Amino acid sequence: MKFLSLDKQLYTILLLIGLIHLRIFSKDFGKLYQSKSKGDIYDKSPWLSIAEDLLKVLKEDLVDYFIITGNYKKGRHDEFSIDEPLGGDLRKIRKFRKSFAKFPNTNLKVNAPLYVDQEKVQLSRPEWIKNNYPDFDIFIDDNPNNILGTREVFSFDSSKIYVLPDYETSKNAQGDNVFRVSVCPTFLRDEDFVYEEKKKGIFC
Repeated sequence: MKFLSLDKQLYTILLLIGLIHLRIFSKDFGKLYQSKSKGDIYDKSPWLSIAEDLLKVLKEDLVDYFIITGNYKKGRHDEFSIDEPLGGDLRKIRKFRKSFAKFPNTNLKVNAPLYVDQEKVQLSRPEWIKNNYPDFDIFIDDNPNNILGTREVFSFDSSKIYVLPDYETSKNAQGDNVFRVSVCPTFLRDEDFVYEEKKKGIFC
């Protein structure tokens, strides 16, 4: 990945889950695939190039911890065994289990609400990151407001890297540590997500 600097060996990466699939790549392109798909849009649409890049760095052991985040929406389903906060998107969760979940250092976390003095509070993305993963190295999101808001929260740390797709809506997201990258559909398959544990050498 071009935005990975060479001064660190292992990275903690945060990623908005929707960004790895075609659905948000292009409204017109997304509708095309959606109209052709009678089933789950996430199973029928191709992976994006950013997912392919992330898979490469995972296989090369450049990632210490990889967190994919999902938005919370109350009452989406009642399958507690699959989604503990009962507010995630089951289509995305199942897709995650077929792919990135095969890597032991990867997790999917839903931005579920907190209860403060018995009152439910929904944190913004920057607040949620501050509370849960303040030691992240790279944050990837397709929403420039989330990128800029998180960058402001961690303005004291210029080593953090922020990545978003090079859409027209993201042109105003700028900064020395903000990177806009091109994304496109790929031929990556769920079957390509294979974890192979690195064998350590034996020294006599």
